[in-house]
Amino acid sequence: MKVLALHNYYQVRGGECVSFDAEVKGLEELGCEVVKSTYNSAEIAGSRKLTVSISQLWSCAAARKLRSDIQEHRPDIIHVHNIFPQISRSCYWVAHKLSVPIVQTLHNYRPICAGGLLALNGEPCNKCLNSSWQYPAIVNRCYRNNYLTSIPLVLSNQFHHQIGTNRLSNVWYTTASDFTKNKYVEAGWDASRIIVKPNLIDVPEFSSITKDIRSGVIYVGRLSEEKGIRELLIAWSKYKGNEQLTVIGNGPLIEDVVSASKIDQRIRYLGELPIEEVFNHMACSKALVQPSVCYETFGRTLAEALAVGTPIITSKGGALAEIAQRSSGYQVDPKRPDELVSAISEVTNLSNSSMNELSFKAKKVFEEYFSYSKVNQSLLSLYREILEINK
Repeated sequence: MKVLALHNYYQVRGGECVSFDAEVKGLEELGCEVVKSTYNSAEIAGSRKLTVSISQLWSCAAARKLRSDIQEHRPDIIHVHNIFPQISRSCYWVAHKLSVPIVQTLHNYRPICAGGLLALNGEPCNKCLNSSWQYPAIVNRCYRNNYLTSIPLVLSNQFHHQIGTNRLSNVWYTTASDFTKNKYVEAGWDASRIIVKPNLIDVPEFSSITKDIRSGVIYVGRLSEEKGIRELLIAWSKYKGNEQLTVIGNGPLIEDVVSASKIDQRIRYLGELPIEEVFNHMACSKALVQPSVCYETFGRTLAEALAVGTPIITSKGGALAEIAQRSSGYQVDPKRPDELVSAISEVTNLSNSSMNELSFKAKKVFEEYFSYSKVNQSLLSLYREILEINK
């Protein structure tokens, strides 16, 4: 099977880019021929940064390139990951005209939310789900807090809704959680064309450790408003225990973390690390904390923590809660620091037997829902089903 993999890398590498690379690698291991067609936001220079969101209406350049790629490589199927900001849904129409099926992974909410997060002022937001024109996104300047950059994204979503891009017969969608699928259905998308499939988690080889040396809690991820890092730092200032908080990642709130680590010696900031080192730190921790204040679409770091038997503390509701419920993880309201403090105190004071029990449950859930071989094979099976339907 020949797969054309289409993706726009972000300027700062994140979970979507990791997922794209992992799936390309996984498909190649299954014997697929994968042709990558990629863009990189880091290459957007000068005045283009001010106008790039306009291309989401209809990118002629991306459409021409995809047409050329299809004619040259003759793929059986196209798998699209991130299309923002340089690709656009114009590519779906090219593939439709050339009778090539597409699978689009909905890594975020941008097709139904200009900001991509279904969040506003640090809180979950559903305003545009119930607005045919997504007008609230303009009023609230949801993309980069700017009217001029928000308007094209709103117009793009409305335009593609009106011309039926989301209803094209050759396009299928995947989401990594039931919660995300339900949000798209709530926005009017066809549930029968959205398949729930977890993101592929490739667990690397890392240093051998034992559960007996677990200590402290860890945060891994982007240091940004929506990820709840500020809420975590506030809660940690109220935590009276002697455990250590390890923070790994980068982002716009890096100075908040660095400042907190200088004031509180229990906070250790390690910056960005190779994935092998990240897994080793997670495997040595008593819990991973991810107190996101937005609607996450999956929770890659939670699944990674489960892979090494590390219990999780995360937000109530949404895709993160799905993972926590399965693994007997802790769920808190990140806006209530006392709840977060209580969960941290409880997990760090567990007896060895209780920690072993939680760790065993975590690994079992990973193998049942997120194991590399199962998820990888499920993607190939999905391709085959779609090709059979589109004969």
